[in-house]
Amino acid sequence: MIPHPDFAGGPLPRDAVLGAFRLRVLGRADLTEDYAAVISSTHVLMGLFPGDWPNGLTKEDNALDLAWHEKEIDLCRSFAWVIRDSARGYIGCCYLFPAPGQQGWANAVFWMRDAPDRQERTATFDPLFRSWLTSVAPDGLKISHSNNGYLG
Repeated sequence: MIPHPDFAGGPLPRDAVLGAFRLRVLGRADLTEDYAAVISSTHVLMGLFPGDWPNGLTKEDNALDLAWHEKEIDLCRSFAWVIRDSARGYIGCCYLFPAPGQQGWANAVFWMRDAPDRQERTATFDPLFRSWLTSVAPDGLKISHSNNGYLG
C-alpha cells in the first residue's frame, strides 16, 4: 500500500511531549493497558466513533485493532498514539485519520479514559493537541476535531 497522498512526504512523529502529556505510537504492545482503559470507559466512549464501538469489544478484537493502527502508521495512512500523563499512566488515545480517497483534510479524535478528572484533562489536552497537530501536519491540511469530553 502507498501512503495517503497528504503524507507521502513522510510520517508524523512517533513520540511527542505536549505539556504534561506524552504521546507514543499506539500498537500491539499496548494491548493490556489499552483494553483495560477502553473497557473501563465504555460509557464515555459510546458515540465517539461510528457504530457501537466499544460495545462487545473482546481482547482479541482489540488486538486486531492495535495491529491495524500500528500498520497504518508505518504506511502513513492514519496515525494513532497513546496518551500518558506525567506519571506515565495510560489515560487515553489520540488519532489523525486523513480523508480516504481525498486530499486536504483529516479528522483528529482523542479520548480520555473515565476518571474523576477526565473533563479537566480533556480541556487541558485539547488545545495542546490541536496546536501540535497544526505544527506537524502538512501545510494546508484542514483538520476537524472531536473528543469524548461531552460524552458520559
